[in-house]
Amino acid sequence: MHADALRILFPTNFSEACDRAGEAIAQLATACRLDLTIVHAARRARQSRDIRARLERFFVKANDYHFCQRVLLDSDDPAAAISHICRANRFDLVMAPASDRHGVQSMLTRSFRARLLRHCDVPLWTAGAAVRPGTFDRPITTIACLMDFDDDRAAFVRLVTTFAERVVARTRFLYVVPTVDEGTLTHALTSDAPLMPSVALKRIRDMFSADQCPEIDVAVGARGPELRRMLRACDADLLFVGPRQASARSWALRFSRDLDGLPCPVVCVDGAAAGFSRWSFHEPPTLRADEPYD
Repeated sequence: MHADALRILFPTNFSEACDRAGEAIAQLATACRLDLTIVHAARRARQSRDIRARLERFFVKANDYHFCQRVLLDSDDPAAAISHICRANRFDLVMAPASDRHGVQSMLTRSFRARLLRHCDVPLWTAGAAVRPGTFDRPITTIACLMDFDDDRAAFVRLVTTFAERVVARTRFLYVVPTVDEGTLTHALTSDAPLMPSVALKRIRDMFSADQCPEIDVAVGARGPELRRMLRACDADLLFVGPRQASARSWALRFSRDLDGLPCPVVCVDGAAAGFSRWSFHEPPTLRADEPYD
C-alpha cells in the first residue's frame, strides 16, 4: 500500500447498487491515489469457481489503480467479517451503498449498514437510489458537511476540510434547525444545539478565521426535506454527517432512511467511526527515505 493513498474497503454482493458504488470509486480515483480492497463474503462450501470468477470480473477498471486486491472471505455474516477486517487493518472508507431490497423485504432483514456503523471504526460511504444521474461522471467540486453541536465538532470539521483539500474541493457547511415543538424543547434540556438560525450561523462562523470561513447554509424545518433542498442548491457532490446523524432513533438497529433520499452520496462518521480522526494520506510515512514502499 502507499503512504499517500486513500485506502478503501469495498464489500460487494455484485448487485446493481455495488456497480454504482464502483462508479463513485472511479470518481475518487480521478482526484487522488487509491488503495482498493474488494471483498466478497461467502461460506467456503459455497465458494465455487463461478463466485471467484465473478469477484475477479467485478469492477475490472480497478485493476489499473496503484493498488487493488480482491479477497474472498469465509463467512456467512458479511457485516461481522467486514468489521473484523477494519479492526485488523488501516482503512479510510468502507463503501456500503443502500440495498436493492425494498418494501417489506427490507424491513424484515437486519440493516447491513447499521451494523457496520456500530462495529467499524472507519467512515462509511453510502448512497441511495435518489442520487442524481451523472453525479459520478464529473469531478468532486463541492463537499457539504452537516453540522452537529453535541459532539467534538472541531475534530469532525478538521476531518472534512482535510478530505476536501485532498480532492481539491470547496466545503459548504449546513445546519437544520428543527421546528420548535414540545419534543424539541424536551431535547433542548440535554442538547447544546441552537434553536435559532442566527445563533447557529454565528457558532459555525466562530470556528473559522475571517479569511478561511466557508459558505454556510442554515435552514429551519424537517431534516430530510431541508437537506435535499440545500444540497441541490449548492450542487453538492458529497455530504459528510457526524455522530448520531446516520443511525435511526428507534428500538431496532436501522439506518436513517432520509439519508437515502438525498441527491448525493453520504460519508457517515458515526457509531464506532465517531472517533476516526486521521486519514491515512495525512499521516507521515513510516519508512526511511532509502527504503522502497509498495
